[in-house]
Amino acid sequence: MTDIKVKSLMQTKPLTIKCKTQLSEVLDKLVEARVSGLPVVNEQNEVVGFVSGYDCHKALLASSYYCDKPIIVNDIMSESIPTLSPNEGLGDVAIRVLDKVIDVYPVVENNQLVGTLTRNDLLKMLKGKLALCAISHG
Repeated sequence: MTDIKVKSLMQTKPLTIKCKTQLSEVLDKLVEARVSGLPVVNEQNEVVGFVSGYDCHKALLASSYYCDKPIIVNDIMSESIPTLSPNEGLGDVAIRVLDKVIDVYPVVENNQLVGTLTRNDLLKMLKGKLALCAISHG
């Protein structure tokens, strides 16, 4: 499993959110794409954060109570997020992200976003390995 690399499974045209995007646009993109979160990138396509549905949920509740200024993604995103390298082994990645709660992992090479890997991608790969084990032991 460690010989299979992230780059063989990652999505190479990842959905992203640009810095300074309004909260309403972030929500539209999350709902339309049916994802729990997305990487936030700057003009150089560098990952600067991650925004989740949970982040949006909190912001919507707070803004409806305080009626503050319009919210942009930079106000609510998490800036410290785990990223993956396209050359990492999927077995190592599966173990490393086991205790993480996010479902979408930015794949970064030379400080540039080159793809994303989802927990579902990992689960499909692991399920395939489980099926192979069952065949070889059956």
